[in-house]
Amino acid sequence: MRPRQAAFSTPPENPVDRHRRIVEGRKRSSRRRGAASRRQKIQSWVIMLFRRRSSKVDVLEELPLFSGLDRRYLDLIARHADQVKLDAGNVLARQGGLAREFVLVVEGSARVEKDGKTVVGLGGGDFFGEISLIDGKPQAATVIASTPMVVIVIEARSFTYLLGAVHELERRLLGALCERLREAEVAWPRSITPGDHHPAVRPPRLIAA
Repeated sequence: MRPRQAAFSTPPENPVDRHRRIVEGRKRSSRRRGAASRRQKIQSWVIMLFRRRSSKVDVLEELPLFSGLDRRYLDLIARHADQVKLDAGNVLARQGGLAREFVLVVEGSARVEKDGKTVVGLGGGDFFGEISLIDGKPQAATVIASTPMVVIVIEARSFTYLLGAVHELERRLLGALCERLREAEVAWPRSITPGDHHPAVRPPRLIAA
């Protein structure tokens, strides 16, 4: 006959130890939930950032200045660009002030004023600020939103970096500046006949807004 095994009973848990065990369990659960929540937030942020950048790239592709650029360059530009909504009446650039950003119009319109007089209008695809950013001189005109607008803004330091990183962008900006200069030459008053002396008349300067 097998001997009977002694029955051992677990001593009752100390109330203080039980409380500590419960508290530690809650802390571990809370840490796990917190870590999971942080991971979820990071994943959501990454997805949102990707969607925003992808959407921004799509917007950039529609602008003549960036149309046809390699996708990797568009993605690089998108990382340095902000899409901003503006109300009518907002001043985007001020005559005599230093340029702080390069601005491209996506939607809406603006007017360019020089000495208080409107000299030209801007619409989708137009841009300004590049001349003052390149030569470091004050802006030659004021730009005011005529309607609600959506613009792409590239800060000065990012603009300088992109000119060095995306050579095609530099070439296109130079081409755009040459085109503006030719338009300004064509707009010079044709009523002045060769040989006439008009000391007060000068070819119009390129608007460096």
